[in-house]
Amino acid sequence: MSEFVEAYHSGLVFTRADMERLARTNVRMWNGDGDPPTWVNSDFAANRAAVPEWTPPDPKKHGSPRSAGTLWRALADFDLTLAGLAQREATNLDYLRRHSLPEREFDLPLVTYLNLGCVLPAAVAIGERAFLVSKARAPGHLRVVLTNASGEVEMQTLFEGEAAGGIDGIEGLTIREWTADVVPGRYRIRWIFTAGDHREQRDYPISVGLDDRPPAGRADAL
Repeated sequence: MSEFVEAYHSGLVFTRADMERLARTNVRMWNGDGDPPTWVNSDFAANRAAVPEWTPPDPKKHGSPRSAGTLWRALADFDLTLAGLAQREATNLDYLRRHSLPEREFDLPLVTYLNLGCVLPAAVAIGERAFLVSKARAPGHLRVVLTNASGEVEMQTLFEGEAAGGIDGIEGLTIREWTADVVPGRYRIRWIFTAGDHREQRDYPISVGLDDRPPAGRADAL
């Protein structure tokens, strides 16, 4: 979270609205008690919304006490409640940036079921394979499509079928192999997930056949 805050201050990613969402999430993780405060994981509400009978694992039983959630101290400057819990002062309630660099911002998708969608690698050569990876919290119907760069035009359905769901670990993963057999350019991969009457989607930008892949052999290419 401290790196999220640093990215915001540096003008690289995140809007003020994003930071406010993160602060609200951490407040909702708190049980409301001050002595002592206790916490649940940040995904507690989303998991319960997707699977109402879900109960969080006992952190003592699997040796990971941090899975119970914690105070995100890096956000204390932005929120009075979090500042009080951190025993600090909230010094940045106006959400001011430290630097006036060009901003590259995005909106976090509001999702209940589809909590992951990515393409590996995100820059591919013509005819090269890529893996379309998604994860859902509960079972549902999944459609994966290729769109143009703006996302306004659906060009090709890459997968359609039922997807498994799962809260923990690799449960609920859907991995599809795709060969980039399109003309060079920028595109999006879109996952459209439906469960009953609920519908949501995630988009992931990709490039095909463009000279923006990291050079092979460089450490920062990983």
